[in-house]
Amino acid sequence: NALNMNPERQIDVEWNVEIEETYPVKIRIRSYDRMGLLADVVGTISKFEANIIKAQTATNDSKIVESYFTIDVGSTEHLNNILSALKKIKHVQDIKRIG
Repeated sequence: NALNMNPERQIDVEWNVEIEETYPVKIRIRSYDRMGLLADVVGTISKFEANIIKAQTATNDSKIVESYFTIDVGSTEHLNNILSALKKIKHVQDIKRIG
């Protein structure tokens, strides 16, 4: 083979097999407003090593917060783990995947 004919042309290569494919998912979170709510939500998403691509949040006159996030997840199980953890945050009322 070619390597036996020209061993000086050998190049060592290394493959990064730890790169995971991810896909964007949109979620909506409804909650009651409180100090630190956004920090808790973002911290929970980060704890599961999901990248936040986009975030939008608004509070209405009744102090109900509606937040939309687009996050990168590696699998359905990854997403479900994130959603389960988000549901445990104080004052979170509803979480829904919307895309």
